[in-house]
Formats: sequence, C-alpha cells, structure tokens
Amino acid sequence: MNDVEQTIQLVEDTLNETRVIRLGDSCLVGNGAAEELKRLGPVALPVIQQVVVRRVVPIPQEVADHHELMWRFPGLLSLWVTYFRLAQHTHLQEAVDFLGTLDGSVLASAVLGCTSVWGSTNWDELPPTLATLLQEIATHPSDIAAEVVRQRLLHVWNRHV
Repeated sequence: MNDVEQTIQLVEDTLNETRVIRLGDSCLVGNGAAEELKRLGPVALPVIQQVVVRRVVPIPQEVADHHELMWRFPGLLSLWVTYFRLAQHTHLQEAVDFLGTLDGSVLASAVLGCTSVWGSTNWDELPPTLATLLQEIATHPSDIAAEVVRQRLLHVWNRHV
C-alpha cells in the first residue's frame, strides 16, 4: 500500500471509528485512527476532503438530519475535529473554501466539528474567514446547517443573527 492508500484507509478508519483506543489510564476512549491522522499533518487534508466527498456527501438524501448522518458514520465528528485541527494554523482558507462547497446535514456536522475546535474562542478572536462563512450560512432560511449555525452562534459565541 502506498502513502495515499494508507492515508485513505486511515481516514476511512476514522470515519467508521474502527480503532477505539483507551486514553491514558482513564476509562475514556478515543478514535485511534484520528490520532494517527493528526500525526500525518496537513498533507492529509486533501485526502480527508476526497473521502468526505466520495463517502459522506452522497448520503444526506437518505437521512433525515445530521444526527442520523453521524449515526451512520460514528467517527464523522472525530474526522471533522481532526480536519480543523490540521487546517487551523496554515490551511484555514482551504478548509473554509471546502466548507463552502457543502450543504445540509454534511455541513451541519462540519459546523459541530468546527465548534469543538474554536468553541472556547471569543467571537472576535475567531478567524475572520470562518466567522464570515458561519454568518453567511446562518442567513439561509430553512436549512439544517443554518439551524445548527444559528444555535452555535447563540449558545457558543453569544451572537444573534
């Protein structure tokens, strides 16, 4: 298996949460494949995007909302958190551009992952391109992603749209 194939497999394992690991000496567990994916660094970003587009984007027509989507892919939230952690310092614009291509329950799940990375950040310290995208999504009238963003804006960043 070459490096790209190994990375694809790691993303698939993260998405399906097939490698559960124990965290330290505690009773907590985590997504072991996501931890391995983080160690690859930003080179994994295009592979994550590729797998999301190939495996996750086609599913929303079959599911009611982002909750059902995350039930189908138990590691989806871990994948999004990993994606944003890899992108946050040097590839944020690429990540924001990718989010701009998504919609519905896939975008809603991505917003939840984004909140896990930047949720403790004050709104004014949020990366401007991300803040702009979130505000734009929130203005969509009756979309599940807009509902999730509005809820996150209000309850995490204390912002009204």
